[in-house]
Amino acid sequence: MAEKLLIVEDEDTLCESLQRVFIREGYDVDIADSAESAFQLLDGKKYNLIITDIILPGISGIELLKKYKGKNPGQKVIIMT
Repeated sequence: MAEKLLIVEDEDTLCESLQRVFIREGYDVDIADSAESAFQLLDGKKYNLIITDIILPGISGIELLKKYKGKNPGQKVIIMT
């Protein structure tokens, strides 16, 4: 079974590029364009890794990290700028 990644990025071009690279490497990739939409995905799935931008519309990537890791301390997260 492929490892699951969640990419949270509001820039379409970057998000699509990252998604293509990870799918090519065999990962199962979901994308979200905001922290709010990421929370909706996180309610229904578990991910091996979350990759998030810091600057997002609405809730920032840092706030996403704080809120989600507070409930899921073992979650691996990469924050990019």
